[in-house]
Amino acid sequence: MSEAAEPFEGGSPTDSRLSVLAWLAWRFLPPLDRGDWRMFVRVGGACAYLTMPLTVALAAGNLPRITAVSLLCLSVPGLPLLWRNAIRLGDRRRGTALALRQVRLSRQAAAMTSLSRQLAYPLIGALLGVALILMLHGPLQTILPDASPLAVAIKASSAGWAYAAPVAALLLVGLTALLSSEPAKSIGIWLGRMLRRLDRHGAEPQPQ
Repeated sequence: MSEAAEPFEGGSPTDSRLSVLAWLAWRFLPPLDRGDWRMFVRVGGACAYLTMPLTVALAAGNLPRITAVSLLCLSVPGLPLLWRNAIRLGDRRRGTALALRQVRLSRQAAAMTSLSRQLAYPLIGALLGVALILMLHGPLQTILPDASPLAVAIKASSAGWAYAAPVAALLLVGLTALLSSEPAKSIGIWLGRMLRRLDRHGAEPQPQ
């Protein structure tokens, strides 16, 4: 009499596939070389910098026009740094997705797996920026002159931090994803060429 077949005790194929994708996403998450570390520090640092005025603006709600413009001007230095390194992050994501497709992973699964860095790097930076502004807004409010735009915004934002902090972090993750896309890369390259052309034109000696 033949033995009865033992029931299959392992997980479903879907569970196994999800575990493999999760392992791959984790595998490609840490910075692997010096270039990745620089990209992580620059993307995270730019997001941390931008998160602070963005969190203050979101928490304050209705701001005077001069205060809103001042916060916008305060965030301007971080935008080129984020854009330039978001383009590199997008290139790295697309390269990772291509490598995963070459080992017979589907296009959708490869795209989702390769998103781990693009989500984690700006999110870590944004959370750091949120933590800094939550720790420093009290001392800044006492140090800054009462009429300064940042002091006015911080005073107006005393009740909205719980809403502004997660929204600011999510906005920075979305902005990084937008700036790392192919259209944003094309626009960035075009702007860089235009600025270099203007710089060369300004450096040329003008006729007397």
